[in-house]
Amino acid sequence: MTPSVIARVRFVARAAMLVGVLIVGGSAVLPAYADNQQFNGSWVLDPTASEDFAVALKKFNEMIKAQKHKHAKHFMNEQKTKGANQFYSHETETMTAIEEDSRVMIWDVSDDLRTLLAAKTLKLYQANLCALLYDKKIKRLVSVNLDGKSYSLSGNQSSRDALGRSTGYFDQGALVIDTDVDGGDRLVERFTLDTDASHLTITVKLRRTDVGRTLEYKRVYARGE
Repeated sequence: MTPSVIARVRFVARAAMLVGVLIVGGSAVLPAYADNQQFNGSWVLDPTASEDFAVALKKFNEMIKAQKHKHAKHFMNEQKTKGANQFYSHETETMTAIEEDSRVMIWDVSDDLRTLLAAKTLKLYQANLCALLYDKKIKRLVSVNLDGKSYSLSGNQSSRDALGRSTGYFDQGALVIDTDVDGGDRLVERFTLDTDASHLTITVKLRRTDVGRTLEYKRVYARGE
């Protein structure tokens, strides 16, 4: 076999091993590159050091709603300075718009994405591909570019699953998974280790594209069995 064929066979075999580990629930650390093999293994949420997704989402929605209402109030005051008749003619229309905006602004995510964002357990094994299992429910297999961020979504540069299309890469020692979520939002998970690799911190950024705002919070995990 030519070198290119051998490399392709090795890549496929490595991916099959990663998927197999998730299916059987194994916890052995697979061989990987020296710089990043410490990410591999089972992780359990440390609730005292972590932010709660449901709480973060509620605060985010309240912030968006407050901003909308502030803009609406400013608009109404501008109309009032132009004359009482004009102001009152716009008041009902503006209040109706506020009520409609309030319904739209109550933002939620799909059940699968919520499981990922609120996961209490995580299994992670990576080499050229990164296999992740969130709460033993959501399985993902993401392509990882060991040379840095990829700007191409072609070939092995990206992967697709039920959540959307993702690219993975390493950035200054952190593993980053960037997902264009189906529906238009964007999810970026940044995985970092502490100095002795006993705790894994995931910084989550979820961008709500319709209002151009990003929800950000952190989750901290300790090594599990």
